[in-house]
Amino acid sequence: MCSVLIVDDNVRNAQYLARLLRSEGLAADTVDSERALFDYLRDHRPDLILLDVILPETSGIELLPQLTANGIGREPFSVVMFSALSNEDLVRTALDRGARDYLVKGATGWPELYRRIRAQLPAEVN
Repeated sequence: MCSVLIVDDNVRNAQYLARLLRSEGLAADTVDSERALFDYLRDHRPDLILLDVILPETSGIELLPQLTANGIGREPFSVVMFSALSNEDLVRTALDRGARDYLVKGATGWPELYRRIRAQLPAEVN
């Protein structure tokens, strides 16, 4: 079973999204901060990280190089940004720093969101 880690300080929304992903047969966990993200990654290897831009301790954009370029001592993670911010420069920066996609909260409905997440998962899911 493929797994998705949702990194978002809005716990309620993250848990709701995790339930939707689980209903589609994916494993899904949530964390709400940079510290919780790296604590989680010490013991787990998700297939995809769904990362918010605005976090309490830092920006998801600032975390991208660590996650997508062997910055934590293992192979890179697949990261999809998921944020309410849709500034074109921000999207370009996220993609340039290694994000596989950039999804805008509220602008992407569940069917599209699920399909775009699924498209970034290993082939056995698709």
